[in-house]
Amino acid sequence: MHRPQQLLVRFADHANVYFFEEPVFDAIESPFLTFSTRSETLWKVVPHLSSDLTVEKANFYLAQLLDQLLEKANLDQWAFWFYTPTALPFTQKHKPKVVIYDQVEEAESGADWNDVFRLVNQQIRNKLALSNVIAIHP
Repeated sequence: MHRPQQLLVRFADHANVYFFEEPVFDAIESPFLTFSTRSETLWKVVPHLSSDLTVEKANFYLAQLLDQLLEKANLDQWAFWFYTPTALPFTQKHKPKVVIYDQVEEAESGADWNDVFRLVNQQIRNKLALSNVIAIHP
């Protein structure tokens, strides 16, 4: 089990955890979410999108799906823990209590947050500056 999975399992001992996965591009009609559980409090949430979407349209639908999840989960407080910078554009309107940017998985995959940061707008850069924790692979 990788470090992030171990931490999520531990967090799920004390609170509900919804792990919002990277999208799968297999939706034939409308975008939708699928849910699977590892325990009563640990949920894997997978967004399903059409394969013909632009990046902007995919982010629009991902934002809608995340809105639906947060509404149905009826959470008073929540945290965002980012493992990939690609989630930043569709989460920027939300105001979680805690924000964590974790670069460990990205470093292992060869992705570079700095490349993404050069492309994101100032509003997202400001959000990063206000984050509670930024975990970086040594």
